[in-house]
Amino acid sequence: MVHQDASRCLKCKNALCQKHCPVSTDIPKIIELYLNGENLKAQKLLFDNNPFSAICSIVCDHQRQCFGNCVLNFKKVPIHFYEIEQELSIPYLKEVHFTKNKITKEKIAIVGGGPAGISCALLLSDQGYDVTIYEANDKLGGVLTYGIPDFRLSKDLVYQYARILKEKGVKIRLNCHIGHTISLAELKEDYDGIILAVGAGDAKMMHIPNETRYNVHYAIDYLKAPESFDLGKKVIVLGGGNVAMDACRMANRQGYDTYVYYRKTFEDMPANKNEVEEAINEGIKFKTFEVPIAIDDTGMVFAKGENILDENGRKKTKIIENTEHHVDCDSIIVAVSQTLHIDFPELKLNKWNFYETNQGHMTSMDKIFVCGDAYLGAKTVVSAVEDAKEVVREVINSFNG
Repeated sequence: MVHQDASRCLKCKNALCQKHCPVSTDIPKIIELYLNGENLKAQKLLFDNNPFSAICSIVCDHQRQCFGNCVLNFKKVPIHFYEIEQELSIPYLKEVHFTKNKITKEKIAIVGGGPAGISCALLLSDQGYDVTIYEANDKLGGVLTYGIPDFRLSKDLVYQYARILKEKGVKIRLNCHIGHTISLAELKEDYDGIILAVGAGDAKMMHIPNETRYNVHYAIDYLKAPESFDLGKKVIVLGGGNVAMDACRMANRQGYDTYVYYRKTFEDMPANKNEVEEAINEGIKFKTFEVPIAIDDTGMVFAKGENILDENGRKKTKIIENTEHHVDCDSIIVAVSQTLHIDFPELKLNKWNFYETNQGHMTSMDKIFVCGDAYLGAKTVVSAVEDAKEVVREVINSFNG
C-alpha cells in the first residue's frame, strides 16, 4: 500500500513538500530510491540529514509540512510521505550500528541530552570532535522521554540514541545537572567549547489569582509521571498546543472526565490538527473562547472571549464584559507555555528571558553556544534538529577562525 502511494509521486523539480520540511528532506530523491528498492541508501540519506527521522515520521506536524504541502492536495490525493519515512527510518534506527569516530579535534561539552543536544553530539562526533553529553535526568531524550506519552511515541525508539552515541564514541554523563554541583565556569575550564541544549523545561505561569492552589498542576510536570497524580474526577486542561493535547489524552486514558478549555478557536490552536482530532475522537470535550480568570477550591472562573486584531494585524483575545462564569472541577492542568530554567546567571538574558546571543548562537561568553528550545523557545523536534545543524556550523567556524 505504501509502495503504491509512492508510485504516484510526481517527483516535482521544486518540491513543495521538501520546501516545507524544516530540515529540507530530499523527499523526491528518497521516494526514487524507495521505488528502486534501494532502501538502505534511502535510510542512510534520511538519517544523515535528520538523525531523528524515525521520531519525526511519528510526531511531526505533517499536515503543516510535507503531507499538507504535496502538490497532489489539489486532487485530494497527497502522498503520505511520513508513512514511507516510518517504513524506512524506524527499522534503520533499531538495526543500524556505527564504528567509533576518530578524535582529531577539540573537546566539546553538550549540556542537555534532548533532540538538540543529541543532534549536536552526533554531528560534531562525525567531524572528529571529542564530545561529552551532560544530562540532568537518568535517561537521554529530553521531552521525548519525559514529555511525549508512550501512546504517541515508543520509548524503545528513543533509547536507541544512547547506544548509537556510545558506538560513535560520544561520552555520556547522566544525573549531572550543570549549574548545581558543577558550575558553568568549571566546565569551561575543562572544555574548548560548550553547547547549552537545556530545553525550555519550566512551565510558564498564567499569573491569575490562586494559581498556587493544591488543585493546580503544570502539564510538563504531570507528563513526567502521570501515575503519581491524583486528579479527582473532573479535570480541565488549559491550552491548545501539543503539550495540552498530550496532557488531556493522558488524563482521559487514566479515566478522568477530561475537558480542554482554550481562549481562541480550533483554527487558532497551535497543536497538530491530527492530535486535536484524536483527542475529540477519544471523547475529550473542548470549550473554546474561554479565558481563565481565577481559581478556587472547587474549580475555575472563566470569561468568554473573542478574537480581535491589534494595531499590527496580529490576532489577540479580547474578554467580553460581564461574561464571567464558574466551572466546577477537581483539578486544573496548565499547558499554556514553557520557558527557560535559569541555571547560569553569569550569562546575559534577552527581553524574552532566554540567553542573549550574538547574530548567531554564541552567548555573552566566548565559545559557549545555546541551541534548541533554550534558543528558540518551546518548538518541535524537527526545529531542534535544524537548529543543531546551525549551531554545529557556528562551532566549527569558531575553531577554524
